[in-house]
Amino acid sequence: MDTKKIEKLIQLLKKHGLHELEVEEDGKRVRVSSGAGASVVSAPLPQPTVAAPVAATTSEPSVPKSNIPLEKQVRSPFVGTFYEASSPDAEPFVRPGQRVKKGDTLCIIEAMKIMNEIEAERDGTIKEVMVKNEQPLEFDQLVFIYE
Repeated sequence: MDTKKIEKLIQLLKKHGLHELEVEEDGKRVRVSSGAGASVVSAPLPQPTVAAPVAATTSEPSVPKSNIPLEKQVRSPFVGTFYEASSPDAEPFVRPGQRVKKGDTLCIIEAMKIMNEIEAERDGTIKEVMVKNEQPLEFDQLVFIYE
């Protein structure tokens, strides 16, 4: 299954407040779950005449958790591409050492051809930007650290 379709499933899961969503396509099954330890499982579907169980592959999220307190972290809410500014010629929304207020735009994450502005959830000072412009992001990847 195409990763863009999986990203869309994740957005649907969040939009409708679902805990789990499972879809079958082209002989593969994908299940997307929310919450701690959630994983995406993809496995070939068994043939109707085969009685053997389906082998599933599970994995832990590939983005490591940090020792930084949660209130000092800004993590990517979905898979996408990080943009530090509204256009290639524009100044970055934020820089290390810059003071931000709740609601200020921190960056844009492009997901499925949609530009999503990520806003500060609280007042603070940006200590560090953990990713580079146009870098692909994984779900829950650390993007900014507050001081």
